Amino acid sequence: MTYAGEDKPRHIETGDLILEELPGELMIYDRKRNKAYCLNQTTAFVWKHADGKRTVAELAELMGQVIGRPVHVQLIWYALDVLAKDGLLEMSTLSAGMTRRALLKKMGMGVAVPVPVVTADRAESV
Repeated sequence: MTYAGEDKPRHIETGDLILEELPGELMIYDRKRNKAYCLNQTTAFVWKHADGKRTVAELAELMGQVIGRPVHVQLIWYALDVLAKDGLLEMSTLSAGMTRRALLKKMGMGVAVPVPVVTADRAESV
């Protein structure tokens, strides 16, 4: 896999986002796109800490420190890829092109960290 250098990804920051922390997930509602996103713990962690200052390797190290076990950098790349596809990152060139199946195969089936997931749904107008 080829990556565009050692990127320092940054999540989108706009006044159009409404964030709500829920047990085990982060809900993001984008008022401009009228779209809601539900990020699991892994993806939420990556999104929150993708501040444009940390490299992908640093994000993996930070997550490892928080959960108390090593985190494979491929997991972070996968989360970033998912976030980028949903337009939740500023960096448009970020794409690892890794599928969920390839990630599990590369890391082994005994993944101790939840595989990154973002679910999106267009909100109904009231």
